[in-house]
Amino acid sequence: MNNQNSTSNPSSQIDFEKLFLLIAKNLKVLLLIAGFSFIVTGIINYFILTPKYKSVAVLTPRFESSPGKFGALSSYLSGGGSTIGQLIGLGNNETDLIQYQNILKTRQLRSNIARDIQLWKRVHPNKKPINPLFAEAEAVGFLAKYTVITHGRGILSVEFDSTDPQLAYDVAHEYITRLQSYLTNHVVTRAKAAELFIKDQIAETEKSLAAAEKTYIELQSTAGVVELSAQTTLSLNTAAQLRSELIQKNMELALYKNILKDSRKVSHLRQERDQIQSQLNGLIKGDSKVGSGRKKSKASKNTDILTPLSKVPDLQIKFADVKREYLTEVKLLDLLREQYELARINSKRNESMFDMIDPPTVPLGPYSPKKLLNTLIGGFFGFLIGIFAILIIDKFRNFQRMPKRLLRIVKSSDDDQKIQIA
Repeated sequence: MNNQNSTSNPSSQIDFEKLFLLIAKNLKVLLLIAGFSFIVTGIINYFILTPKYKSVAVLTPRFESSPGKFGALSSYLSGGGSTIGQLIGLGNNETDLIQYQNILKTRQLRSNIARDIQLWKRVHPNKKPINPLFAEAEAVGFLAKYTVITHGRGILSVEFDSTDPQLAYDVAHEYITRLQSYLTNHVVTRAKAAELFIKDQIAETEKSLAAAEKTYIELQSTAGVVELSAQTTLSLNTAAQLRSELIQKNMELALYKNILKDSRKVSHLRQERDQIQSQLNGLIKGDSKVGSGRKKSKASKNTDILTPLSKVPDLQIKFADVKREYLTEVKLLDLLREQYELARINSKRNESMFDMIDPPTVPLGPYSPKKLLNTLIGGFFGFLIGIFAILIIDKFRNFQRMPKRLLRIVKSSDDDQKIQIA
């Protein structure tokens, strides 16, 4: 083994020595080829290739807050957890990214961008469009070709490259602006739906309060202030509480039926509403049936020990009904106004529906071509091509010398044969 290594190493050393000697002998040729490649590559990169600029925008969907602040509505009215608060929930991040990407890739959005920034004129400043429709289609295709929209790991990236840095920025910025506008005008968030719903409820409650207040004042002016017994007052407050719960259930029903579209929850809420309605009827008429086989709630048990309002003298019951209506509407209106302000804040916070991680900017320099790197790479490849050329030239020279060597060998062999014959 040692002998084999000793014999193989000198041969390899001789090969490298021959290669270095060959390069040194043809150094001018090598430098000429490498220098020519370096100069040509530099000229192409610095003077011929058109620089390209890229503007990038990176965004992530905004997470909406989980149900929390809207718990005050249910707590204030019934002392329990908020069902209305469930209207505002956490969105699916990946689903939002796919939705945003599909919106940005629509032809209508690209057409609006191309028209607003006059893309065709900026790409072809010295031309006039023969047909405006063809020009618009060409501009839309230009956007589709040079725009890269990708998503992954919770972020969405919008890239656009152009030979004009300002155009690259304008297009990227317009993409984000158009996405924001579309989401604001066409996609109603849960927070916005809650705001609009509560606003409608406030308008209806204001009308009901105005009617109740008018009736209450008219009754006071005609019958004077009527004193109610303690038992009647307790029954009146309990009835107001039950009616508030009933109003809340009706609001929740409207939410799940018209906005959330949850039929199973609607059926459950209807059962709860019917139960509260039964309790209220029992307090007013003395009929406290809640339903066959159904366990009575705590509120239902309380109504059993109260004097039914139907057994109160007529004047007192009339005054109690009017006062109950008035106080209920006042309480409900104050609560809805408070919740409306919370809903407006939450809706405003979620207005953008996404957060900008990297806003688009005007690129300060081209991203392509990488002039210095490309020039150095061109020089390096020129150096390798030069070595390859030297080896080919050397092989060609050896091939040309081979016939002369063969003649010498043949001639020398003939001379040897003649000497042996002599």
